[in-house]
Parts: sequence; C-alpha cells; structure tokens
Amino acid sequence: MRNCYGFKYIWLLFIALQTLFVSCHDDDGPDFVTVKAKRTVVFYIAAENGIETSLYDDVTEILEGANSLEDSCRVVIFIDDTDNPRIYSVDNTTQYTDINFLVPDYSYDEDFNSCSEEGFTNVMNYIFKHYSSESYGLVMCSHGSGWLPSTYALDYSSESAIRKSFGVDN
Repeated sequence: MRNCYGFKYIWLLFIALQTLFVSCHDDDGPDFVTVKAKRTVVFYIAAENGIETSLYDDVTEILEGANSLEDSCRVVIFIDDTDNPRIYSVDNTTQYTDINFLVPDYSYDEDFNSCSEEGFTNVMNYIFKHYSSESYGLVMCSHGSGWLPSTYALDYSSESAIRKSFGVDN
C-alpha cells in the first residue's frame, strides 16, 4: 500500500513538470492579443508639420471620449509627429486623458513618410492585422488640400489641373 502513495507522488510530479515544459516555449504570435471588436475607429494623425501644436489637445479629447465607448468598441490612434511614428489603442477602460501617460502598443524603429501611399498602407495593414474588428472607421488628420482624384492631370501648366493632397510630412 505504501508503494502506491509513492507512485502517486511521482506521477503528480511528472504531470507538474510536463505542464511546466509545455507552457514555457517561444511563441511567434503577435506581441499582444486583442479581442475582435465590433467597431474600431482609427485616427490617422500625420502631425510632423504645423498641427503638432494642437495634436495633444486633440488626443486629449479622444481619450476623454473613450470613456463613453461601448464595451465592444475601441479607438486606435496612429501618430507621426517629430518622434518616431507610433500606435496607441484605447477603450472605455483607459484611465488616462493625457497621452504622455499612455504607452504605445507599437513604435516604429525609424521615421517614414506617413503621407505616402507606402506609409499609409504599412500602417493600415498593421492595424488590420493586430486590431481585428467587424467594421472600421477612419479619421485622417493633417494639412492638405483634399484627395487626388483618379483622373488627376500631371500637366501642372494646365489651369484645369486639380492639385489636392492629404497631409504634409516633413
């Protein structure tokens, strides 16, 4: 009978060690896990220009408004100012209304042109991959004169040429 109890203890030790070895391994998944939201609103802020001075007031308003979000909604904020571009996410559990206290979810290693097609695509692909949502909204903030239509004429001498763009990235 005594040997049975010793066997049980060895067996429990074996199971405990197996659990330890199985649970401790490198994971190639994302750095953080987010739950699929019903709605995600993305603020794409290209502020490496004259709007940087009002950036912090605008983000403060976003953070204050996040308190009244539904549980299934979130806000993702991309900011490109004089620091390296970075991404924040907030929801109705976010306690801070000052961006200086928030820790970015992701910071890019170096600056890039956030007003270029490549820069915009890079950021949006990252957001779609890491912030799963049933639907998305997009708010774009920067200086600019509007969108370039698909019929945009490259002949700058033409008076009918429409010159419009989103954003300025210094």
